[in-house]
Amino acid sequence: MYKFQSIIFISFLTALFSCEDVIQIDLNSADPQIVIDAVVTDQSGPYTIKINKTGDYFEPSVFPAVCSAVVEISDNAGQSEILQEIGPGIYQTDSLQGAPGRIYTLTVIAEGEEYTATSTMPNAISIDSLSYEYQPGGSFGPDEEEGYKLHVHFTDRAGIEDYCRFKIFKNGQLIKGFYLYEDKFTDGNSADYSDFEEEAGGIFDLNDTAFVELLTIDKATHEYYSTINNVLAEAATEPPFMSVTPANPNTNLSNSALGYFGAFTVRVDSIIIQ
Repeated sequence: MYKFQSIIFISFLTALFSCEDVIQIDLNSADPQIVIDAVVTDQSGPYTIKINKTGDYFEPSVFPAVCSAVVEISDNAGQSEILQEIGPGIYQTDSLQGAPGRIYTLTVIAEGEEYTATSTMPNAISIDSLSYEYQPGGSFGPDEEEGYKLHVHFTDRAGIEDYCRFKIFKNGQLIKGFYLYEDKFTDGNSADYSDFEEEAGGIFDLNDTAFVELLTIDKATHEYYSTINNVLAEAATEPPFMSVTPANPNTNLSNSALGYFGAFTVRVDSIIIQ
């Protein structure tokens, strides 16, 4: 059953991130699992939480909303709020404001079950600068497309385990993929991140605008994004039913829920390629 639930969740991720088409095979339906997508940041709210269920294998693009749940976010400074349902399976804060250094707890009661998760919001890493370099293209390998490669410059904090995610927008459109950083080999040093996939649109042209969000995340959120990358890479290279390893991404949610709850800081910058 776990194996088949993994297949169902690959179908969910496939639809969510527009990877490969789902390969239809003769399988029975499986019990759906709850999926919670929840974040709190240091930016002004409101913050939105989405709660759905995984779909049936034969209807992989249908993810039923979980309505009438009780959703609460609290922190270790005494701040707490019950979220309002503003649409089917969509819950939103009113006055809650995220702050670095606090530990946030999510509690969801839905259909008679309780799900919880905690996440610590790290202090922010700032973007020092953005730059770009021209690559002529025509080579075989990762630099085969002609255009401009974006570089994000920042300074890692010494003695602190830093984890980051980069969200890159080209002319207002988010580039697909999870671009992650950890300071295993760069603790306390200046860093230059440029590993944006060309196939996903990570090469820029003249007059393009690059907008960067640097998310400073905790270790659990980094592991969640990292395992999603592994699932998507596996799904893109072989049929999911041929997988020999468990496919569900790591989660910090209890009670076998899928998804994650993350608290992170956001810093932004932009540059025009000229």
